[in-house]
Amino acid sequence: MVSKEKGRLAFIDNSIDSSVYNPEEHWKPYLEVEWDSFKATKHQFPDFKKVKYTHLLLTGSEASIVTRDKWAEEEAEVIQEAVERGLAVLGSCYGHQLLAYALLGSSSVRRSPRLKWGGFLSRLSEKAGFSARKGRLFPSQFILMRS
Repeated sequence: MVSKEKGRLAFIDNSIDSSVYNPEEHWKPYLEVEWDSFKATKHQFPDFKKVKYTHLLLTGSEASIVTRDKWAEEEAEVIQEAVERGLAVLGSCYGHQLLAYALLGSSSVRRSPRLKWGGFLSRLSEKAGFSARKGRLFPSQFILMRS
């Protein structure tokens, strides 16, 4: 956990209808740092040049990662900038899918021909398209969860 004196979180709310899913209410009890909220579907995103954020949280959504709206494409650019600036990034549900899309491209988020879930051991590979820059984001091997 980052202390309030040392960290600031940019919280990107990806919900479409807050009566169905309200990420701020869900996450608020767990956020022990200073944070600012941005509504992605209204094209509201953090300005990393104006505020020194240390962390980025990407929430879930009722949206589909496979058929992305304009706001999701804009958010992917924000994610790339956050990673380039060295922010710690956490994606939850839709947010982790958008994180994969932003860093690895559309081939990393597609419909599966059948239901899949669980974890599997993964290893980084130059053949898989990991550049040296992207490779620094992950350890050489790690467990990926999928659903």
